[in-house]
Amino acid sequence: MVEPAKPSSGNFAFLAEHEPLLLRLCVSAERNYHDDPNTTVIKLRQFGEAVVRHLAAIFNISATQDQTQADLLKALQVRRVIDRNVADLLHYLRREGNQAAHQFETTVQQAKSALKIARELALWFHRAMGKGDAKTFNVGSFVEPARPDHEYRLAELSTALELKVEEVRAANQFAEAERLKREAAEAQAASTALERTVWEQLAQEEEKERQRLSAEFEQTLSVAEKESERKNIDLFFSTFTPVPGNGDSLPANWIATHVGAIGVVSNGSTPSRKEAEFWCGEIPWVSSGEVRNNAITSTRERITESGYKNSSVRLLPIGTVLIAMIGEGKTRGQTALLGIMACINQNIAGVVPIDDLIVSKYLWYWFQAQYENNRVVGSGTGPQALNCQRVRELPVNLPPKSEQIEIIRRVEALFTLADRLEARAGNARARVDTLTPATLAKAFRGELVPQDQNDEPASFLLERIRSDRQER
Repeated sequence: MVEPAKPSSGNFAFLAEHEPLLLRLCVSAERNYHDDPNTTVIKLRQFGEAVVRHLAAIFNISATQDQTQADLLKALQVRRVIDRNVADLLHYLRREGNQAAHQFETTVQQAKSALKIARELALWFHRAMGKGDAKTFNVGSFVEPARPDHEYRLAELSTALELKVEEVRAANQFAEAERLKREAAEAQAASTALERTVWEQLAQEEEKERQRLSAEFEQTLSVAEKESERKNIDLFFSTFTPVPGNGDSLPANWIATHVGAIGVVSNGSTPSRKEAEFWCGEIPWVSSGEVRNNAITSTRERITESGYKNSSVRLLPIGTVLIAMIGEGKTRGQTALLGIMACINQNIAGVVPIDDLIVSKYLWYWFQAQYENNRVVGSGTGPQALNCQRVRELPVNLPPKSEQIEIIRRVEALFTLADRLEARAGNARARVDTLTPATLAKAFRGELVPQDQNDEPASFLLERIRSDRQER
């Protein structure tokens, strides 16, 4: 096979020191400049998108298929990765590229303007990545691309054809590998059909047992207490989370690991309270007092962009699991789950789970089940506190993600059942509290038992009792 020639460009040659895709898109844009300016602008829009995604990857900003280019640009600006000028360059390429993709009427002059903007963006990117030394880096002025000769164009098309052949060959290999994986999965599914039946039977037995326990609770509702139900839930969850360190009790497909291996741990800070301009802004900020084994969807305090910029806080994503590190009371070891993007103070550790390994809610429930163990880690002869390193070293029993999701479903079902039973117990206790005074009143009015008309009056009974006492 002919080795494809490396792309070259007078205006973008310095991009060769970076991700190859960036230079390839710019070279393609220049080569189509004269014959197809519409394609030139579309390629430059793709170049802008590639720069944004490259920056998002470097600075650990999550980029999903559902996010638009505008969403990522906003996230980069919030993190102070790019300034307003760079954002304007990227927005220009995005708008012009979208127009070219839908209207098909791009002129050579418009393509030339887009090339100049893209070159400015490329120069900024090169310097931002630490590649452009101020004393030695000099690329000269922008040069309008020359019209390619036919032989060079033919060689270029030949190389492109070779690359396409390689892409088809790779796609076929991938399809074959996927077919083999699918066949293996189907074989495994067939071999475990009996096991599935057994699990379904166990689930039915478990449901019958749950109904039996619920009936027993109804019979003893007047003496049921909230704490006993919570202990039953903790006991259920402990069947999925064996004691740390006891590797023999873990299922074969589980892993005994630690928090630092399944997530990124960090803490925050508190912007100066002396600076009024740092507070009452739009950025949520969580204090340790708000971490109470709860889901956080709003915060008591918010900081401004100035407070964000002038402190060491960082914006944590939705799904981050929080754990309070300070406090001798109940606070130390309590947890929360972020339902919003927010910053935290220095007394909280935030764990951003690695999506491919662990589900946020599973880690949150695990921390709650390990509350007492985690508090012991934060005690001892030193300060009564956890720290980020201690949090990273906390043990975690890690099942496959499918089992994590099933554990979450079952635990939440039990929480719902317990809440329902607790509400009914509270209603029953309220009825008892109301019934007792009424019963006593009836008793003292003689209405609690049937009355016999032949019984002597109470006054005669009292007189007889007095006489008996005087005789004694």
